[in-house]
This record gives sequence, structure tokens and C-alpha cells, in this order.
Amino acid sequence: MKRFLLLLLAIGYLTAQFRPCFAQSDPPAKIEHYSTEDGLSHDVVTTIMKDHEGYMWFGTWYGLNRFDGNHFTSFKSIAGDSSQIKNNRIDQITEGYRNVLWVKAYDGQIYRFDKTHENFRSLAAILKLPGKVEFEHVLAVDKDDIWVSIADGGVIHIPDIYHRPTNFIWYKKNADGRRNIPSNKTNCFLKDQNRNVWLGTPAGLVYLKHTRANSYDAPITLLSKKSGLNITALSECSDRLFFASATGSLYSYTKRNCRFKEFMLSNQTLNNLLVSSDKTSLYVTSAAGELVTLSLKDDTWHKYTSPYKQALHSMFQDSHQNLWIEPEQTGILKFDANKRFKAYTQNNDSKNINAGNHFKVFEDINGLIWCVLRDGGFGYYDTASDNINYFHNQPGSKDRAFSNLVTVAYYDPSGVMWLHTDEHGVEKIIFQPKAFENRLVKNNAIFKSDNEIRAVCVDRTNRTWICAKAGPIYWLQDGRLLPGKFSNADQYKIGAVYSIIEDRHGNIWMGTKTNGLFEAIPNDTQCSSYRLINFIHHQNDINSISSDQIYAIKEDANGQIWVGAFDHGLNLLQKAGNKISFRRISDGQYGYPKDFEKIRVIEIDNKGNLWLGTTEGLLILQQRGDNYSFSSYNKRPGDKTSIGNNDIQHIHRDHLGRMWLSTSGGGLALAQSNQHNNTLSFRSFTTANGLANDYVLSCTEDNAGKLWIATKSSISRMDPITWHIKNFSSYDGLSTDGFSESTCGNTRDGKLIFGTTRGYLEFDPQDIVPHPINANLVFTNLQVNNQWVGIADSSGILKQSINHTEAITLHYSQNVVSVDYSMLDYRFGSSLPFVYRLKGFDNEWHNNSNQLRATYTNIPAGHYLLEIKCPDADRYGNVPYKSLAITVLPAPWLSWWAYLLYAAVIAAIALVIWRNTMTAFKLKQKLAIDRELTELKLGFFTNISHELRTPLMLILNPITQLAKLHAPDQLERQYIDIVERNANRMVRFVNQLLEFRKLQSGKPTLDHSSFEMAGFIRNIAANFEDVRMQKSINLEITGYQAPLHVQYDQDKIETVIYNLLSNAFKFTADGRTITVNMAVKTIDQQLELTVTDQGCGVPDNELKLIFELYHSDQRSAVKNSKGTGIGLALSKELVELHGGTITAVNVPSGGLCVKITLPLIRANKPESAAINSSLVINELGTLDNISQVVPEPPVGAPLLMLVEDNADMREFLRMQLSEIYRVETAADGMEGLEKVRQLMPDIIVSDVMMPVMDGITLIDTLKNDPVTSHIPVVLMSARSAVEHQIIGLNYGADYYLAKPFQNELLIAAIDGILERRKKMFEKLTVDKRVVNLSPCEIIVTSKDEAFLKNVIQIIGDKMADPDFDIDTVAETVNMARATFYKKFKSLTQIAPVEFVRDMRLQRAKQYFDAGHHNVAEVGYTVGFSSPKYFSTCYKSKYRIAPSDYIRSVKTPVETAPAEP
Repeated sequence: MKRFLLLLLAIGYLTAQFRPCFAQSDPPAKIEHYSTEDGLSHDVVTTIMKDHEGYMWFGTWYGLNRFDGNHFTSFKSIAGDSSQIKNNRIDQITEGYRNVLWVKAYDGQIYRFDKTHENFRSLAAILKLPGKVEFEHVLAVDKDDIWVSIADGGVIHIPDIYHRPTNFIWYKKNADGRRNIPSNKTNCFLKDQNRNVWLGTPAGLVYLKHTRANSYDAPITLLSKKSGLNITALSECSDRLFFASATGSLYSYTKRNCRFKEFMLSNQTLNNLLVSSDKTSLYVTSAAGELVTLSLKDDTWHKYTSPYKQALHSMFQDSHQNLWIEPEQTGILKFDANKRFKAYTQNNDSKNINAGNHFKVFEDINGLIWCVLRDGGFGYYDTASDNINYFHNQPGSKDRAFSNLVTVAYYDPSGVMWLHTDEHGVEKIIFQPKAFENRLVKNNAIFKSDNEIRAVCVDRTNRTWICAKAGPIYWLQDGRLLPGKFSNADQYKIGAVYSIIEDRHGNIWMGTKTNGLFEAIPNDTQCSSYRLINFIHHQNDINSISSDQIYAIKEDANGQIWVGAFDHGLNLLQKAGNKISFRRISDGQYGYPKDFEKIRVIEIDNKGNLWLGTTEGLLILQQRGDNYSFSSYNKRPGDKTSIGNNDIQHIHRDHLGRMWLSTSGGGLALAQSNQHNNTLSFRSFTTANGLANDYVLSCTEDNAGKLWIATKSSISRMDPITWHIKNFSSYDGLSTDGFSESTCGNTRDGKLIFGTTRGYLEFDPQDIVPHPINANLVFTNLQVNNQWVGIADSSGILKQSINHTEAITLHYSQNVVSVDYSMLDYRFGSSLPFVYRLKGFDNEWHNNSNQLRATYTNIPAGHYLLEIKCPDADRYGNVPYKSLAITVLPAPWLSWWAYLLYAAVIAAIALVIWRNTMTAFKLKQKLAIDRELTELKLGFFTNISHELRTPLMLILNPITQLAKLHAPDQLERQYIDIVERNANRMVRFVNQLLEFRKLQSGKPTLDHSSFEMAGFIRNIAANFEDVRMQKSINLEITGYQAPLHVQYDQDKIETVIYNLLSNAFKFTADGRTITVNMAVKTIDQQLELTVTDQGCGVPDNELKLIFELYHSDQRSAVKNSKGTGIGLALSKELVELHGGTITAVNVPSGGLCVKITLPLIRANKPESAAINSSLVINELGTLDNISQVVPEPPVGAPLLMLVEDNADMREFLRMQLSEIYRVETAADGMEGLEKVRQLMPDIIVSDVMMPVMDGITLIDTLKNDPVTSHIPVVLMSARSAVEHQIIGLNYGADYYLAKPFQNELLIAAIDGILERRKKMFEKLTVDKRVVNLSPCEIIVTSKDEAFLKNVIQIIGDKMADPDFDIDTVAETVNMARATFYKKFKSLTQIAPVEFVRDMRLQRAKQYFDAGHHNVAEVGYTVGFSSPKYFSTCYKSKYRIAPSDYIRSVKTPVETAPAEP
């Protein structure tokens, strides 16, 4: 007996462990919870509804919430806004017409929420109701027609709420005749099929007959004979209306004849009415616990009393004709077709009575009844157990997902249920189809590996072998899951099976993770049990299998078994009788590539080739007898036709022989043959093509030829003809557990089986049928330039919500647009395929990869149409589509008038370009001509230079011979030196010009010679001794002082150093220092020469230009210095010809440093002297002085100021003019100006082009100074053009001499000017009556005339005064005595005192001529204090005594005495 009991217990245990996995459980569903963390404005939800667009709306304690499937948007009143809602707690929501919601808030007010403009407006304010009115319910909404009830205040009817809101009718007690109703409380409201309105009140039944439009006749109280009749419920069928009363009577109203009929059904209140779904019966509940059924055919009725002794209320009839009735107390009652009552209750989480009545019953699309029980409890009706089951909400259960105290429930016919429980928030329950069934092999398993399936195989008996990672092997047959039977299982530990196949003989081959290869041989023909043989690796047996990690097994067409190891490559199983051995293909002797030893999967193509999927790519083996050839394929960066990833998880051959590779991260790859080179390429399918995930684990084919692709956590179906991919996820009923690697198979009845990390998935692809619905796609948000755009905000873009906006207009700068969108389908989350495009900008549709946002940047001006759609025909009967017209305005510079302006500008530019082109063409021609002229000029000057060399030779040699033959005196020696020096300068210039010409002709040559460098430099410096002494410049030669014998082209190096010194002396101011430094760089073998001056330097931007040909320095201090612009350019060419460099830098303290770097070429001894020179350098580095002889001028000679910058010229002219004039010299205009003001010379001779101040500036300054304006000026210049002479004369020059000129011409000009000046004064003073002071051309300026005229006037007026003297005149003309004296004497050639005396004597003579004969009187009259002195002066001037002259006047004489 004990053995029997033990057997029963064992059978019970096995039945519990291996029971069929498809025993009934909770309906498959996906549950999601939403709270304030997800955007809900408050966790307490009072009401839920779905509008006609598809939005979900939630009334909460803090505002109205809209949900689009992805985001919550809350609408509420906040501080400072313009919203009219005064209380944010929403209790009721009713959808109205014209995109509005009517919401009732906790303050008893009803508000109209405009979904288009997203704002609230109070109904009381719309109706302009006086005082405060507390609303109760929105009774009915029919387009513009609205009925609302007032708490104890009757009913208000608004016929046209949008156009004439104040034209409403308020029905209440004791109102006028057309508005009066018997009670202000409304128990029930009904608008019948004819739009007549019925009101059930505690005081009777009110009828309002519909007349036209939304108008009604005056209310009529029916059944008035029934005094105090309390109508509790209303109902309507096709031809009748039914009214329940508190007296237990039921009244029937026939529409056809307008007659009432009474049924006395109970002695207590009738609570509710329900017309049956087949329209044959009326169900009535009463307070006495009675259910009455009234036949609508013959008016017979039956009463059924509930055994539970409690009142019955609302009812729901399901599709099986069961009635679900709300009891008075707890739970729910079912009244079935057999006329039996049954009560159902549940435990609730609060362990007490649930506050409030939230009873509700509904039936889902699968025919399942869902109940919110009275006073707590929620679940579904299980027909098998005849019970209201918990649904993931059993109190105390570990699988509990939410509370069963449900306060709000809403069922969406699309298959989504929304709940609010006492745990707050919102629960979304998505009911899923039952096509996908995920089953466990071990219930209540402790370890995850107990249910992780790593291999499946369907044998010839249609039995599925299922291998768990933990070790057990199961057989699935006829819906039963049983353990595999092995007769010798106790001899082996199989372990985790990773691969399994059945060969042609019915043997099962199993590869394990650690225990090698097993062969299971049937013990009988029914294959009820098997005998195991194990093959493992033996290190010393080369015929054993290569490894114990067996991941792949495959039988080929020849019956050969190929075994792939995960760490030691490929094996071929060989049978010799009953003996089995293994050929190790990867040992190296067969050419197996070493990189492909980790094999995951083996497949055979239709040509018999083995395809090995490894961790390093694909390896294909071709067998010809015992010979093998291999082809490998792996990922090649940048090559889209290569494998997407080297780690291959699975290979599948479809019914067309195509090979499909599942890769780890590279998607699914289809192998394609290249016929021309017998290689393979691959077409990859990834998320970009619609695949759920790029990590593909396995792939198989159904009977319809479609591929089913297992990815990490979802499965995809692909049609290999259209390439359309459909993804299935947890929203479709799949488990969220991931799939296992290379674990899939097909049953003989067409089902597919996949191993997962928690059980196995088995389904029939034919059961996967679509359930399409119609849904809307909506716009949810708008961003412009990455800024959120709100309704009527500062951007002005949106006037209403983006979803209700058909077009937007943007400014030209608002060209970055993002539009958020959502599908109002709550079954699939965001896992929907969306495509979008901006028509007119990008006409190609783009897959948005579930981002739910379309973004476009840099949109140019124009008109566009943003289009978004969801092309998923399996889920939607329609194609959800939404569009938005976008206009981007052009920038002002891109408008039509701007283009008109551009056209004009372009035309003008074209004209300018044409003119410039023509000008450029002409300039090009001119440049070509100028180039030719330049060549001609250069050639001409070269020829002239050649011609000049002979005359220069004839000048230098005779002068030299003359000096030798005749011993000149000191003055002659100076003349000879000047001639030699300037002739040598001319020779040097001619030589430079010829040298530069040779360099430009491209025929430079170097004539190297040896010389000593330091002495060479000193000899060159000796040439500048004169200018050094004249400018008091200190010349220092420093650096390397030892004798340095070098080998260069001596003449060219001399030219370079001479030019650098010439520039240094030219730009160095008086009294400064010039330094010549020589350094030898022994390491670099270079010779470095630097010449540093203390001049004004060169602007940094011109440092590189000074070595260019004809460069002219524009600095003010040197702009008039004479130069050819050839010296430095020639020096650069000569230095570079020697392989050296020449650079210039500014000295920070002032001045310029020019550095020459030459390759150091040493010589043993000099071959020639440096240069012939009669001057030497003294030990202090300065040059010896030379005494000069200056001729003595005659006594009283005029003082002449000579201004000339060229020292030789200045010295030569000084020597020439000193024989005649007293000569003072100045080296520039500024020095000359200072000396003129100091010395007041009689005449000035000035050069024009000079540094510091030129001759034109000098003469302009002198002539505009009253003190110096009288001094005559002679200009001399090399600028001989007429225009230059005119400029000089216009500035006041008395004479203009063009160089070269004869000295005699200069002396004659000076004498002539002085003589004319003297005669002009004599003429002014001789005239006795009229002094003509008109301007004299060239000789006297207008200022001189005014000055003389003023002086003569003063003398004429004051001469009678004997005390009148020169000081009085100077003071009168506002001049110092000395200045006046110098100026007056310069103009008149006589002293002012002598001039006054002459004027007095001339006036005395005039008196004598006029008849005055008293000598003493006339003498006093003209200012003489002594008659005797007057007579002496008169006789001295006129050579006759005054008395004698008087007598001669009395005696007529032919002529008067001549005046001197």
C-alpha cells in the first residue's frame, strides 16, 4: 500500500513539473504605469475619457491632462495667467462640438476648454448668468445644442452655444409658463430618437416637444394624475419609452399613439432600466432585490428575486446574455441564461469597505468581462472557474502589479484599458493577441538557466527536443512536455547542449558546452528511448574529436557528419565498421585558416559546400575527395558589400537556396554570388531597413517563404520578395526575455519554435493576423530655431494649437524647424514606423527611427509641405497622415524688389566690368608697350652709360695728369678734388647700371679674387670722408679685426658695401654714429657683415620692399633725397649671386641694420689690393681732415645765403660766390630758414630738392613772414621742366635756374635782382608828388609795397618834428628797431636814418621850388633843428648851397640840377 501511495505521489510531482504550458492563465497583457514622473499633473485621477480625435483626457485634482501616447500635457490655472478656470480639480469631462470639452470643476462651475486655442472659459460667463450658479451635470451635447442641470436649480437649455449663447432657456420650478417645471431636481434625462426631451423629476415626468431646429414647446408635466410621482429611470426602445418610478410602477409610452400604460412591478422603488441587446426584453431592478423581465412583444413580465437580500441597481448585459448587476452592498451579481443569481466578491488591499461607489462592467474585444466591483475589487470573469479572477492585482501576491481598488476605469475598444486605483497614477493595460506563447520547461525554477533554451530539434516523429542550459533535455509531443529518456543516462553527464540534429538514420547528435559530442541511438523503432555514446577529446589521440566545446553539427548529402568546435575548428566524423574516429580538418595539414577556429554554426548550401559561421567571419569549405579548399569572408571597413559583423551567430538556407547570415551587430546578411569572379558579396538588412535590432541571433523560414528573424528582445518578419519587414515586440505579446543564440526550428505542422533565455516561444505564423484600426496622427509641439513655440506667444507663429494649424509663416531667419508628432494609438508605444518629408525641400521619404520628431535646418525661403505618415497596413486600415504647410519668407535682400535692385546693380557691375576689362586690356597693351619701352630705355641708358665711360675717362685722366704736371695751389687742389670725386661717382653709377643690366639679362658671372676683408672695408669707407666731416658723423668699424683673406668677386662686393654705406650716410642725422661690423661664424662657415645707422629707420611693412628695383622711400625726412632706386636692388642680386642673403631690420633705438651673410671662402693670401685711395682710417676709426681755402669777398659786399644739401655742390658754389658776396651756407631748408631769420641776408640762393625742408616749402615760409618777405630768392634745381619752374615762381621765387648751369649765369641773376631792387626804391622816393606803389612783377611783393608805402606815409607826416627818428617809425609799424632796420635797408639799400634825411631834403627842395626863399624857415619846417646843419646836408646831396639854389630858381634855368 505504501508503494502505491509513493507511486501516486511521484506521478503527481511529475505532472506538476511537466504539465502542459498552455493551461489557462491571466489574459496576455502589457501593463504600463504613469505618474507625475511621467508628466501627469497630479496622481489623483477623477475621470478618464477619449475624444473623437483619439486623445486621452484625464481629469485630476490639479488640472486637465491630455495624453498623446508619449507625453502628457497639462492645462490648468496658474498665478498671473488669463485663464478663467478658478479651481483646478476636474470632476467631469464631456466632449462637445467644434473641438471643445465641457469640464466640471470642484467649484461647481462648468468650463468650456477650447482644444484649438487651449484655453478655458466659464459657462456662467458665456451665458452671462447673474450671481453664482452651481452646475451639476452636462446632460446632453448635440452640436451647438447643450443641456445642463443646476444643483437644485432646474435645467438650462442653450440652443446655440457658439453664436447666441445668451439666448438660453432656464427651466425651473415656479418660472413663467414656458419655463416652468414641477421640480428643480432632475433624477434622469433622456433625449429620444425624435429629439424630444424627457426629464424625470421627484415631482413628475416633464416632456418638451421638439419643434424646429433646437427649439422646443413649453414643458408639459405628464402623468399629472399620479400626484407626487417620482421618476427614477428612463429608457427607450424603437417604438416605446419606459419610465420607472419610486412607487414600483413602470410606465410605457407608445410613440405611435402617444398612450401610457402602467405596470405595477414592485412595491418598492424601481432603480434601473435596461433594454436587452436583442431588443426583445426590458430588464428592471428594484430596491427590493428583484429583477423583472418584461417582454417587449406581449408585455408579459417575470420577477426574479435575488437570494442575497439587497437592493439591485445598474445592469450590464454581455454577449452571452448574462446580466451583471450592481448590488446595494459589495461585489457583483450575475444573472445567467438559466435565470440563476450568483454573487462574486474579492478581497481588497485596504481590508475595509472602499469609500465611494465606482461600480462598472464592460466587455473587451475578446469577449472577456471586466468588473469594477461594488466597494472594492477588480478582475475579469473566468468561464472555466466561474469566478471573478484577480488580474495582476491579488492582494499579497508577489506578482501583484497594481491595486484592485479601482476608482476610475475606461475601456478603449482598440484593446486598451485605463485604470486609476487607490495607489494613484494611471495604469494602461494593453491586451495582446494570444498568437505568441512563451512557455517554461520548469515552473517555479530557482535558477534562470533551468529555463534558458540553447538548442531545439524536431525529429522524424514530430517530437521537439528542447535542451536547457542547465542540462535537462525535454521532449515536446502532442502538447505535453516530458523528460527525454536515455537507457544509460546514469553513465554520462550530458550537461548543457548547444547544438542538436537528427541524422538520416534517426540518430540524434548533441554537441555540449563542456562534455564533447553525444550520439543518441534509438532503442526501438518507436524511438521511445535512446542509448548514449559519448565522444570526447583525448590529448594523445589524434583520431579523437579536437575539443569538448561543440557548438555546431551538420550532416551533408553524403551522410557525413561535420562537427564544429568553439575553440579548435572543424572535425569530420568517420566510421569504419563500428569504430568512429575524427579527422581534424583544422590541424593545418588541410590548409584550414587559423583565424577561423571558433565555429558557432555549420550550414550546407545547395552545391554541397560547407558554410562555417565563426567569430572571425564566414569560412566556406569545398570538398573534393580528401582535398579541401577554403574561401573566407569578413567585414571590410568602408565596403558595404562585405559582412556587417564578423561574429556570425546563425546561418539559414531558404527554400530557394539563398544563404542568410545572422550577425552580432551587423544585422542580417544575404549572400549574393558574383558570377564574373566566383566570389560573394553581401546585402545587409539592419535597423536602417526596418529591422528591430542589428544584433541578430537566429533566423528561420515559415511555410509561406517568409523569414522570421530573432533579435535581442524582439522578432521580425521579412518578406524576401518585397523586402518588407514587420517587427513584433512585447506590445504584440512577446515576452521581454531575450532570445538564445542559433536556437530555432520548424515543426512538421508549420509551427516555429525559438529558444529564449526564459523558456521557448512556439507559434503558428498563420495565426499572426493583423487587427487594423483607424487612428489619427497628430502634431504635438513645434520648435523654431530650437525654441518652443506656444500659442499667441511673442514669436507670433501660432494662433492656435499646432495640431489644428494648417499652415505657418516664418521669418527668413527662422529656418530651423522641428515638429513633434504622435500616433493616437496606445497599443504599441513608440515602436511604429514613421516616414516624413518636407515637400519642396526634400521630396524623399525618410525613416524616422521612432524619434517622433521631424527636424529640418537651413530651410531657404519658399513654400513647403511637411508630410508625415505611418505606412503600417497591418495595424491601420487607413494610412495615418498629417501635413503642415510651411512658408519661409525671403530675406529683404531676397525679395522681388531686391532682385530688381540686384539686376540693376549687376547691370552696372557688368558695365563696370566691361569697362574695366577694356581698361585692363588697354593697360595690358600699355604694359606691353611700357615693357618694351622700359627695355628700350634700359638699353638706351646702358648704351649711354657705355658712351659716358669714354668722356668720363677723358675727364679723370687729364685731371689726374694736370695735377701731376702742375703743382696746384690749395684752391686749385680743392677744385680738382671735386672734379675727381664727382667723376668717380658718375663712373660708379654707370658701372652699377651696367652691372644691373647684366644681371637682368640672365648672364651673371663671378670673377673671384683673393683680398683681405677688413682693410677692404676701411678703404671703401674712405670714400665717405667728406660727408662724414660735413655731418660730424662718427664711423665705427668693429668686430673681427684679424686679417681675413677671402675669395669673392671683389668688384661686386665693393659695390654692395659702397651702396650700404651710401644709404647709411644719406639717412643718418648729423652727429650720429654709423657702425660697420664684421663677424665670422666658424660653425656655419659664414661671413656676416652688418651696417647699422642711427637714422629714422624704415616702416615695418616696407622692410621687404627696400630691396626691390626703383623702390622709393616715402619717409618725410628723406623723401627729397636723391637716389636712383637701383643700389639696394643691385646689392641683393649681387649677394644672392654669391650664394648669400641680405636682410634689413629696424634698430629698436632708432635706425636701420642691414645684414649680409655670405658663405665663408677663405684664401691663403690676397691677390690684389682692395682699392686705391689717398685717404686712410686713423686708429680711432675716423678719417683725417683736409684744410679748405675760401676766397675773401670785398668789403661791404651783399650777404648771400646759400642753401644746398649736396656738399660738393654747396662747397663749389660757396667758393665761386665768395669772391663777390659774403656767403653763408645751410645743408637743408630748415637750417637755411633759421639762418635767414638770424642774419637777414640780402638774397637767398636755394636748391629745391632737399631733406627735412625742401626749397618750395622754404620760400613759401619766407614769403608769408612779414619779416623776411622782402628777401629775393633764386631757386636752382635739376627739375628743369617748365611746370616745375612755374611752381617756383608762383611761390615767390625771383629767379629759377635749371641744373646744370654756368656760374656766370647765377652771378648775373643775383646782381640783376639786387640792382633792380635798388632802382625800384629810387623810383619810389624820387617822385615828388605822387608815389606810385603799384606791385612790381617778380621784384617786389605786395607786402613789401604795403610796407614801403606805410613807411613813406609815416615819414611824410612826421618829418616836421625835429625829434622824429627811426625808433618812431619802427614803433609805428609794430616792428623791433633791429628788425625794421634790417628789412628797410634790405629793401632800399640805405639806412632808415639816411632815408629820413633824404626825404626831408627832397621836401625842402619842393618848398624852394614853390617859392619859399627863407632857408632857415624851410629847414625848420622839414625837421632840421639847425639851419647850418640843414645847409650842409642840402649842399652834400644836391651839390649846391640852399641860398644859391633859391637864386637859381628866381633866375629861369633850362634844367634843374640832376639828382644823384
